[in-house]
Amino acid sequence: MDINQDQKIEILLSLMAERYTSTHLMRERVIKTVMWSVGLLFVFAGWIIQGDVSPGPFQKLYLCIAVIIFVATVLYFLHDTKKGFDRNFQVLVRIEKTLELYKKGSFTNDGSGLYPEQWQQVGRGKFFKSCYIIVCLSALIAIFAIILGGTL
Repeated sequence: MDINQDQKIEILLSLMAERYTSTHLMRERVIKTVMWSVGLLFVFAGWIIQGDVSPGPFQKLYLCIAVIIFVATVLYFLHDTKKGFDRNFQVLVRIEKTLELYKKGSFTNDGSGLYPEQWQQVGRGKFFKSCYIIVCLSALIAIFAIILGGTL
């Protein structure tokens, strides 16, 4: 099968658009998951603190374990999504390199690449780390609410 240069570029541009769309959808899915998880943990913490609930020691232990299991499940989902995000990003960088978007002088007259070199690095951002931290801090708040529940 012979494909000319213009057809190859068209295919690459189409693949790149799909990779960008996938990246945005994964980020959106992560944001929604984190928002729902934090919301549920805060509602739970508020219910424990403000309600007429005063769990005993075994109920507190059970509730803490339930929060830990919930958060572990969320973190596993986020980590799995990050793996897919990173693989998608690697394909995207490969397409961008093939299109010479990082190559110095390809698209600019000043001797620089159209895209900065650091954009090629997988995992350079703090998006997923921030999401992990937000979920874990929310879990700590919920656990503190459980431990202190009925004593405030």
